[in-house]
Amino acid sequence: MRAMLVIGLCCAGAMALAGCSEAARPVVPPTAPTTSPPPVRTTTSTPAPPPPGRVFDAAAMSSAVRKILTETYKLKNVGEVGCPPGQPVTDGERFTCSVRIGGTAKEVPITVTGGEGQYRVDAPA
Repeated sequence: MRAMLVIGLCCAGAMALAGCSEAARPVVPPTAPTTSPPPVRTTTSTPAPPPPGRVFDAAAMSSAVRKILTETYKLKNVGEVGCPPGQPVTDGERFTCSVRIGGTAKEVPITVTGGEGQYRVDAPA
């Protein structure tokens, strides 16, 4: 009787394992679709422009630049700051944001210092 019970349990276990013949696969979260620009073909010696990539959020950067001017540079009467849209997140890239300080229009030089979104804010000129 005991032998029959052991054999029955072994058969039940074997049948359960038969349904698990494939190893479990890890779940991979879906990624956002990306598109690649069409290849650029040039017939002249002029290099092709770099493909579009990540760009800075102009509104967020304007806010951050204003904060740096008031807190780090300790400037008073800093008005609205405007940074241009579509600036690439490319190491070494340079551009300027405009600002009014005490009613006078100034330019704030920005230098991208890495490919991860870091940048340096220089004193207004």
